[in-house]
Amino acid sequence: MCKELEAVGLQDPEYRLNAFMLQAIIRNSAMVDEKPRFGDENHGLVTEKPQFEPKKPLFEVIEEAVRGKVLTPTISENVKEIVRAFDMNQIFGRKEVKKELGYGDYKAGKAIEAMQLLGIVIPVEGKGKGKYILKEMQ
Repeated sequence: MCKELEAVGLQDPEYRLNAFMLQAIIRNSAMVDEKPRFGDENHGLVTEKPQFEPKKPLFEVIEEAVRGKVLTPTISENVKEIVRAFDMNQIFGRKEVKKELGYGDYKAGKAIEAMQLLGIVIPVEGKGKGKYILKEMQ
């Protein structure tokens, strides 16, 4: 697969472990996220910005917390790294943060605690204690 992607000028796939599933992300630089719009006559596709846009309000909340001295710049950078590392619907906890970012237990716990304080994570029921997903902010 990597040889095929390289032959057409694309990057190697990214691999992520999400709970107990391996995700392979294959990026096509020529493509953008397209979603059907059902209000149109022909139900055509509308070209939208790439999938990273939903995270922008999360970064704004983090920056506001630093300006308001709710978070230190160091903890805010740790929180930003977690936001960058996990997808919007990806379940994570201390264990996943430690594995993905190489954080120690204390650092992972403090960053998740800060995320709870800011209200940018939602606890996930039924997946064990201390599991979260990123909250979509408006």
